[in-house]
Amino acid sequence: MGTIAGGAPDFKVLFIDVPLEEIDALKEADLVLIEWGPAFEGMSEVGIEKAVKEATGARKVLIYSDEKGRERAFWKAIDLARSRIGGGEMPEDIPERVIEAVKREAKEGRIPCARAQQLAGELGVPIPLVGRALDLLEIKIVECQLGCF
Repeated sequence: MGTIAGGAPDFKVLFIDVPLEEIDALKEADLVLIEWGPAFEGMSEVGIEKAVKEATGARKVLIYSDEKGRERAFWKAIDLARSRIGGGEMPEDIPERVIEAVKREAKEGRIPCARAQQLAGELGVPIPLVGRALDLLEIKIVECQLGCF
């Protein structure tokens, strides 16, 4: 397990590409990155995510199966670590107007998926940028059209 530590809270990242029962150091991970492969054959992504969250207590589980997904997962891990260790500082590439709009629209730490997408359109920014802001502000997406959140 890799740990990034600073003067603020630790941020523990666990990378998995083997079955859960083969991992000893599962407890207390903040983020788990899983490379989809033979170790998880026959399992659904939802099943893997649920099992990993139960085993680790992780708030976030990212599953990837190709190079593009791996890159997205690793950048998200970096964003989350920077946010946690940096005392909530947001990356420079997320405009302040996006941050403020997301904070304003979120009710009780939640925002409906459709509203987040609509907000991206209103702000003229890509949906993934709004998603990053939501992740970093620890705002949960609810009522997802795909049933993912």
